[in-house]
Amino acid sequence: MPNCVQYYYKSDRSKADWYDIDKAICHRFELPYDENRWAMSWYGTIALLGALGKSGPEIVDILKDSELYHIAVFMSDNYTTEAWYEHK
Repeated sequence: MPNCVQYYYKSDRSKADWYDIDKAICHRFELPYDENRWAMSWYGTIALLGALGKSGPEIVDILKDSELYHIAVFMSDNYTTEAWYEHK
């Protein structure tokens, strides 16, 4: 049973594309954008926590001692999440 997550812009509740989120992270933290790699591998941690049903503030708290902390804060400030399960 896969865990799924969708991120939404807080500003207008529209769906946020993963690559647009990555570009925003790169822009905000002055990181080079690479369409083949997630900036600082945020997707494998932050998106996974979102898929597990963690809210932005919960993710920030979990990552408070991590190098991903500032990205988690940025995402919590700018995006909301919706998580669900799909049966295969």
